[in-house]
Amino acid sequence: MEITPFTKQQAEEIAEDFEDLVGTSLGSSPASPEITHVLPAPFNRDMSDLFIKDVIAGTMQWEDPADEYDVMILGIENGAPVLALYIRDYITANGIRYNFPQNN
Repeated sequence: MEITPFTKQQAEEIAEDFEDLVGTSLGSSPASPEITHVLPAPFNRDMSDLFIKDVIAGTMQWEDPADEYDVMILGIENGAPVLALYIRDYITANGIRYNFPQNN
């Protein structure tokens, strides 16, 4: 199945649906990373490192001119990323059923 981007509005709505994850642990182990952010992110995977650096720096002021977004789940500790997952990977790994919006 081909993964398609979300619009900015769709990504914002999905991030809002999953915002309750913030403050929870990714796993059951005490050493599991804590989720600190659920955010609209660039769909272009080549931009993910730059996006994460912007989140850490607090300078997230980008807009994708192509209106192609995804949603990322991040865990940041002491100014460094310890967790970075795209939302589709997260729900697949955790057996969560979610109806993502479809772009036609």
